[in-house]
Amino acid sequence: MNALVLLVATHFINLHQPGGRDIAINVAEISSISQPREDAEGHFDDRVRCVITMSNGKWNGVIETCLTVIKLIAETEEHRP
Repeated sequence: MNALVLLVATHFINLHQPGGRDIAINVAEISSISQPREDAEGHFDDRVRCVITMSNGKWNGVIETCLTVIKLIAETEEHRP
């Protein structure tokens, strides 16, 4: 497959981790989105407002709210061919 075709077929959203690192998330690989649970204190940085679980089982804690993440995914899906 041509690399350009793969890039066009993959849709990313840009988010931010608590340390200021920018991350690009492939929306097709998102398995679930949730707010950090109250009893998960110590598992996440205090600045994490949304936890994104990927299809490979790994998760990303981001400073954006889950509502913001959902809106970004919806905007990306609107532009999908």
